[in-house]
Amino acid sequence: MPVMTNFDEAGLRPLEKGEFVDNDDDSRSTERKMVYEMDGEHIVIPSLWMSANGPLDLRMPSEGGLGMDRFAPLRAALQYEKRTGRKFPRFKTAKEAEEFEHTRRGGTDAGPLAR
Repeated sequence: MPVMTNFDEAGLRPLEKGEFVDNDDDSRSTERKMVYEMDGEHIVIPSLWMSANGPLDLRMPSEGGLGMDRFAPLRAALQYEKRTGRKFPRFKTAKEAEEFEHTRRGGTDAGPLAR
């Protein structure tokens, strides 16, 4: 995956069915999820986003992504919610969010994360 130093978070969207990124082990990922706490809720959001130039992984470089800072995925998610009216899953506890994150299977084939 190319390293990008500048991208427009406001124009990003989650990957859709049929879209993926290639992994170092020759597998493919259609969805990678992260959990953030915001206003007392725990929100599950993707780290993989589609840009005008192709897919991006917004995790921090130390995690294999190209995020400018650790809040890049959250900013992209909140801008996406505002632009589309769709909402990413929110939970009362970190445990509930992490259970959802770890049990959701099928990536984009399971349907959109934001509804």
